[in-house]
Amino acid sequence: MGDDGIGVHVVNELFRERLPDEVEVIDGGTLGISLLPLIADAKALIIVDAIDADLQPGEMVEVSLNISHMAAKEAMMNRAAPLSLHEFDIWQTLHSAQLLGKCPEKVLLIGIQAGSIKPSREISPALSERMGEYVAAVKEACLKLSTDA
Repeated sequence: MGDDGIGVHVVNELFRERLPDEVEVIDGGTLGISLLPLIADAKALIIVDAIDADLQPGEMVEVSLNISHMAAKEAMMNRAAPLSLHEFDIWQTLHSAQLLGKCPEKVLLIGIQAGSIKPSREISPALSERMGEYVAAVKEACLKLSTDA
């Protein structure tokens, strides 16, 4: 769906990058609850995803998430219940990890404002021309989190 797939494009670029040995890059876009074992073993988690935050297309924000914070917990719990386990999203998976006492200590969302969300395997030029910036931000966050851990 065009820019909605920005996370996959960033992950594909990250596969080509040199990252610390303890960093694992995963395209978890459709894995849902299957991500739970990976999340449970992680000390830190970086999520790269398209957002809709009324920003300019391609604009990036970094938000440290405190999953145990009541507002975040409440937002996750108020989401519509999934019809099957395949429809768990990352927020429901994180909430499940928290309930099991297995949530990563640090969770960082790198959100990228989508511009075009229509059937396409390609991202819009507004995002494509900033790919290097997104990859650098994720790489920097990985390096920082791996030295902080």
